[in-house]
This record gives sequence, C-alpha cells and structure tokens, in this order.
Amino acid sequence: VENYYKFLVAAGGPGVSEDHCRVLADKSLDLHDWLVNTLGVVFKPGYNPPWPQEANYEAGLACTGDEYNRDYEGIAEAVPHSHWVEGFETGEGVLTGSKNGSGFFQPLKNAVEALGPEVFYETRARQLVMDASGRVVGVVASEKGKEVTIKASKAVILSTGGFAKNEEMVHQYCPYADGSFVIGTPGDMGDGIRMGQGVGADTRHMNFAYGQLSTSTWMYRHSVVGGPLISGILVNQRGLRFISEDHYSGSYYAQVVRNPYYYTDYNPFYMVYDSAILEEMLPIAEVKPENVVATGNTVAELAESLGMPKGSLEATLEYYNKYASEGEDPVWKKAAQWVKPIATPPFYAMKATTLNGLFTFGGLKINTDAQVIHALTQKPIPGLYSAGRNASDIFGTGYQASGASIASCYTFGRIAGAKAAAETPWDA
Repeated sequence: VENYYKFLVAAGGPGVSEDHCRVLADKSLDLHDWLVNTLGVVFKPGYNPPWPQEANYEAGLACTGDEYNRDYEGIAEAVPHSHWVEGFETGEGVLTGSKNGSGFFQPLKNAVEALGPEVFYETRARQLVMDASGRVVGVVASEKGKEVTIKASKAVILSTGGFAKNEEMVHQYCPYADGSFVIGTPGDMGDGIRMGQGVGADTRHMNFAYGQLSTSTWMYRHSVVGGPLISGILVNQRGLRFISEDHYSGSYYAQVVRNPYYYTDYNPFYMVYDSAILEEMLPIAEVKPENVVATGNTVAELAESLGMPKGSLEATLEYYNKYASEGEDPVWKKAAQWVKPIATPPFYAMKATTLNGLFTFGGLKINTDAQVIHALTQKPIPGLYSAGRNASDIFGTGYQASGASIASCYTFGRIAGAKAAAETPWDA
C-alpha cells in the first residue's frame, strides 16, 4: 500500500492531491475484495510481461504505466498496477474474456438492480435545486422531452463523467486538445460539472487532460509498455530530443501539449529510428506503417525531408549515439536495455501526436469524503457529492497508469454513496 501511494503521488505530477492518493492507496485492497466478493467482478489470472519477454495476451495483469521508468527510481519499487477483468457479453451476462469495461459495469448494474431502486432512464439532469439554507435538495431534469423535478431524500451525487465530448468546454479549458480523438461516451458533456458550478461549486484542474501518443501501437506490445521503437528517439520539429522514450504512452501529453511552443515545435513531432529497429518491429502484430512520413539514406537526408534546421538532427543523433554505444543516456536516463546507437541506414521518421485518446482530468473540487466544495467558502456544499471524472480527485498533470480512472471512480463513488446514505433525510 505504501509503495502504491508513493507511486501515485510521483506519477500524478504537479498538482497531484496527496490526500486523495492516500485514500485510494489505503482502500485499494478493500476495493479489490468488494469488487470480487460483493459485485462478482472476475479478475483474469496471469501476467503479461513487457517486451521482449514472451507475450501472454490472455493475462489479467500488465504494466501499462510508468512503473518501470527511471523517473521513479528511489521513490517506488516497480510493480505493475493494471488489471484486466473478464468481460460480459452484452445483455447475456455470460463471461467472454473480452478486455472491455463490461466486466466492471455489468456486475455493478446487476447489483444495483438486485437492490430494487427506481431508475429513471432517458432522463437527463440539467440543474440542481437548492433550498434557502444552501442545501442541495434535488434536480431538475428532462424526461423524454418533459421537464420533471426530482426530490433527493438525503443528497445528490454527481457522477456524469468528464467533458471530453463537449467541444465548447474542451476549447474553453483545454484548447490545446482541440481536434483530439476522444475516449468516452456521448454523455461526457460536462453536465455534472456545469450543474455544480451553478450552485457555487469550485473546480480544480479544468485545464488538465489525458492524451496518448499516436505511435503507441508501434512502441508497445498490446497492453504492455515495452517495444522495439522505444530504442528510437523522439524529436521536435527543430530536431531536438525532449523526453525519455520509455515512458507510458499517456505520459508525453503534459510534456508536449502545454509547451508554449507546441504549435510550432510539437504539432507534430517525430519518432526517428533506423533499419535495425525496423527489423525488430516487423514481427509485432500491432505494427502498421501508416504514420511513416520520411526516409533517408543519411540522417542529413532525413532531416532535410522533414524541413529541420541544418545540422540539428545530425547533432542530436551524434550525441545520442556516442553515449548509446556505452549503454548510457546521460540526458534523459532511458533504461539501458532500450539504449543503442541509431546508425544503420536507411533512417525513418514517423509522425507523432498526443491528440489521441482524450479524456479530461478536471472537475468539481471534492474533499476526501467526496463532498463538493463551495468556491467562496471552501466548505462542503450540504447535500452534494461527486465522483469519477465529474470530480477532480487523485490527478495532477499526469496519469498514473491505465485503470487509474476506474480505481478512483469506484473508490470515491463508494465513499460518496456511504456518506450520502448516512445523511439525515430532509423534510419537504
């Protein structure tokens, strides 16, 4: 647990909430037991190790984060954190082994239906109702085109997702992400965040988001960090290397898109590699050649075809190769197994972008009890809770690993539910 906490804080980057990370880590074992023994979630056994070890695609455990990156040496022991669960066939409730969200959602849905609550489908909440004392007492919603008002017996929990599908909000808060491919559902319109703002809620990290490297299928074997292209180098349009290439595919986003020179230097940037690396890549099924934009028999030829400043890429590779021949990366400290000279012609460049797989980090400011905080008083708004990407919880500028959102949704969703259930009913 302590190792997990230290990794969450370090990988979360500037702005990370240490308090929320503490809660997530402390409750992680209990969450696993609850998912398995109460909901019936089935975690797939086995481990899929990083390349070049033999793949085990059916395994449930993998490293899909920065656990093995040298940024965390001396901070946290390298432990894989991402778990796949057995998926369900939609509508049938039969385990299929599919790696998708059904393995989490279907058991949750079954458990909710077994409790017998009244569920309003096709009903979109649009506004919170607050009484004269400042307590949230219900919602105004539209049900199949008709406006309805729904009373909350004890509290309202906002859990409507982020705002990645709302182009206006993305442009307002994360303009660098305009045009991204979006991960999410049509419901990720930011409605819950807007409703919270409507009753004075504070927000946090609204300009932070996730995007993954478009070359990730080249760099990583399926579901696992590690692949031949990590031995290449990422360079900007000036031919300058700017990061260690053995990061998780979601770790480049904060480094690139919020750079003041993003539109001139990093949109796009390039992965440079040679024919020796290409030979290692070809046997990997996920490798597809669509993004290769330039080739050259010399580095100078490659640089010229990319329109880079004279001598810049050549100097970058000359320096890199000098130390790579000794297995070292003195500038960015890439792990030694990925460091080798890029010197076998022809040379290749692949276009890369981080505008791929967008979802948003920002949302309503909550405390560790999942209570929504008022912008003026910085105190909890009575009767109002939030969880999931509707709220800002563990994340700073970085994403800790694939699955971190599901873990935080469940952790703070459970807290919100327990706290709301313990509230005293109010009288109409």
